[in-house]
Amino acid sequence: VGGALANAMAADLVLNTETDAPVIDVDAIYTFGATYFASANLTEEFDKRYHEVSYQILRPSDSVATALKAQPYWKSVANSVALLGSLAVQENTDHSLSSYLALLDPHRPQP
Repeated sequence: VGGALANAMAADLVLNTETDAPVIDVDAIYTFGATYFASANLTEEFDKRYHEVSYQILRPSDSVATALKAQPYWKSVANSVALLGSLAVQENTDHSLSSYLALLDPHRPQP
């Protein structure tokens, strides 16, 4: 839920201001395994502002991050990046942050 909250906070900084300028500048947003956080309409507004600097990294097998994929009301942010690969462990680590980090850095100890 942390990544979804990061996206929602960034959207709030842009969309809930009294001026056209955001409250603070957001240089980049990287989320790992973030669930879909908004309706299609809100996601479109989010993408207008953050398309160039927002990256949602997710594993296609992550059932938490992709749980709302089939629902028409919810939509992912534009820059979703699939993180492929598997770990040499028996338990399901598809949504753990440590598994995302281990796949991004092969020299990191596996969970």
